[in-house]
Amino acid sequence: MIHVRIEGEGEPILFLHAGALSGRQWGGHWRSLGPYRRIVPDLWGCGRSPPWPGPWPFTLAFDLTEVRRLLEEHGPCHVIGHSYGGCLGLMAAAEHPELVRTVAVYEPPLLGRTSLDPAMLERLAEDGPSEVWFQRFVDWWNGPGSWASLPEPSRQAQLRCARECHGQVHDLLVHPWAPERFASVTAPALVMHGTASPPLVHAALDDVVACLPKGRKLVIEGEGHLAPVMSAQLLVPHVRRHLSSG
Repeated sequence: MIHVRIEGEGEPILFLHAGALSGRQWGGHWRSLGPYRRIVPDLWGCGRSPPWPGPWPFTLAFDLTEVRRLLEEHGPCHVIGHSYGGCLGLMAAAEHPELVRTVAVYEPPLLGRTSLDPAMLERLAEDGPSEVWFQRFVDWWNGPGSWASLPEPSRQAQLRCARECHGQVHDLLVHPWAPERFASVTAPALVMHGTASPPLVHAALDDVVACLPKGRKLVIEGEGHLAPVMSAQLLVPHVRRHLSSG
């Protein structure tokens, strides 16, 4: 079983962290959202959760099963997700709309095959997770040198879930969800991205938002992929208002 932290009282919010991070990212300013019950899992291989026990290869379906279990146990929930966690949140809302009150996501990498040039797709989806692969992935999202600039403990923590993270990325790129699959999301959906993130992310999210019946996009000026971690104070007021819509 994965590790799940539950705290507070009120309507439940399920927080879904980015790949290779953990539920710890939802501290600080995120605690100021209001009087909610916070449900904060560490996905397989991350934080205080054990590595995925198999079978391999790892696919996002294994994490999505845990998300579905938490929604069934605590829902209907508000769902807040960052990056990979945002993908899981939107997918769960599409498959089980009755379990989701609202959904707010920041830069879910719903890129698909056609959004990346073939060479980049091959490099990101290739077999064999390694530190070289992790460096390529992190630097693509956050700019050259981002992996090298991380403190050694942070790099080691992310490498601990390298096999799971590689499976997540491979699944999202090689077996992408078509934007039309999100037409079944009935909850109000806020989709955010920063202007400093890769431009193809913006275009891909436009396609997703267009298919969400109650979707709207919010652009955060000057921010990159790690805004929910590094600049949470900019996002929290927008998300707080969005929660009231559900």
